[in-house]
Amino acid sequence: MRYTLFVLLLISSTISNGQDLSTDPQTGLVWIHDSVEINSSNLQEVRDYLTKWGHTLLDGENLKAVYNLSNAKQTEMVAINLPVGSVLTREMGGNKFSTNGTLTYSKVKTVALTPVVSSGGVKFSMVYTVRANKLIYEFTGLEYSHDMVHYGKFEDEKPPKDSYNSSLLFKMGKSEWLKVRQEYYANVQVLANNLKEYVNNLIGRKSVQPEQSRISYAFYQAIKADMPLDEIKQLLGDEGKELSSGTVQVNGKSAKQQTIAWYDLDNTKSITVTFLDGKVVSKSQTKL
Repeated sequence: MRYTLFVLLLISSTISNGQDLSTDPQTGLVWIHDSVEINSSNLQEVRDYLTKWGHTLLDGENLKAVYNLSNAKQTEMVAINLPVGSVLTREMGGNKFSTNGTLTYSKVKTVALTPVVSSGGVKFSMVYTVRANKLIYEFTGLEYSHDMVHYGKFEDEKPPKDSYNSSLLFKMGKSEWLKVRQEYYANVQVLANNLKEYVNNLIGRKSVQPEQSRISYAFYQAIKADMPLDEIKQLLGDEGKELSSGTVQVNGKSAKQQTIAWYDLDNTKSITVTFLDGKVVSKSQTKL
């Protein structure tokens, strides 16, 4: 475990040493799994809200509130990095996405009457799925490290193998390893709870009136020949998914041809539009 002879600020969190760690019944991996009812028919809108939530985690004052920081104690510190923006998020199909994050944590302890700081971190995967009326999310793949180099999976019975665990002074026993996992699991649980609260306050079903889906026959009818691509994106609410793009010959001249589709959150309805040099030339629909 990493120890440094200086005193930091920060955060206290409540840990239950008798806590059992929840596991995914299909994979056996330790996880935190939850969902929140939402009122949004726009996939990009939901993803944008998650990106904004990720940005709030970079705000130190916000983290003080999330983790019940006590400035009087000044014994703990937490930092979170969760890049949930579109560029760094992997699309898994079916409106399912994943990204990787880290949570680092420092705590002042007294060893031989000397205040020292123990620190470590946990890396995890956040996976979320957007449905027509629900955001389903999980934190899984949890791995703990003293030095952010040697990691131990939460499913392992033995702690990570590193120089600190090889020493007589700092060696972590089986019971301490269990407590460390419970402690960091509880910190990730706070993060998951904060996500639920954030989303529920913005687009929870109790706080927002349902929005009419733009993937409907009325919006399909509003698409006319020669309308520009940017206008269609604005009409349907997002960028859509490009199905094909290439160059074709029209009257002896080269022209760019694109086919883009827009889907509802359940992927059961769609509007598909073909553009020639950025203007509508044809359209089709599924189950509107």
